[in-house]
Amino acid sequence: MNRRERKAAQSAGITVQNHANPNVVRATISYGAGGAPTTFSISSLQFTRAERTFAADCGIARMRLDSPELHFAQLDPRHDGTILRAVMVRFDVDRFVERAKANEKFRLDLEQKLADLGRRGEPGRRSKLFEQATFKGDTAMTALLDAEAEMISWSGGRAGMVFLAASQNELHSAIQSHAAELLFTPELEVTVTTVVLADMLLSWKTLAGSIS
Repeated sequence: MNRRERKAAQSAGITVQNHANPNVVRATISYGAGGAPTTFSISSLQFTRAERTFAADCGIARMRLDSPELHFAQLDPRHDGTILRAVMVRFDVDRFVERAKANEKFRLDLEQKLADLGRRGEPGRRSKLFEQATFKGDTAMTALLDAEAEMISWSGGRAGMVFLAASQNELHSAIQSHAAELLFTPELEVTVTTVVLADMLLSWKTLAGSIS
């Protein structure tokens, strides 16, 4: 399956599976009745290697210019109120809501495990940290990525979110041809602590709920 067939998620549900090539993720498309979106289920992160990585201290889900985004920041190690670098991951509105619903079981399991370990603390505190922080100087050290889906994992106190991308031409071509599958590129992995991941998923759920 070539890259042209990767752009099929606008009106289609996609089941993402690992591919032999760690730089490619194979997706199986399931079409909803009348082109309606369907569930976007994703398998494990094993053997998936993103093109780039970004280590974040905090994050939050926000609406910006009518689009839902996940914002991640690296903070000044000498002052937690200062953002040195930031990455914003933008989703289509319908896809953003769909992904939040698909991640809910994972989120609840993570919340319970953190609570059992006594590590959860105040829910949302890492998202509040982002809200209260300010950029240092200009905002040149920022980046924006468009994504169609994500793959989430955690182990111990560390976690990662791999964001999958494909061109709009590829999605459109796959949908129009009613392709059975397509390939995504794992463009970016954001690495965080499990607490930051829990807060990001909570913020994501809250924003998605306000949209839907």
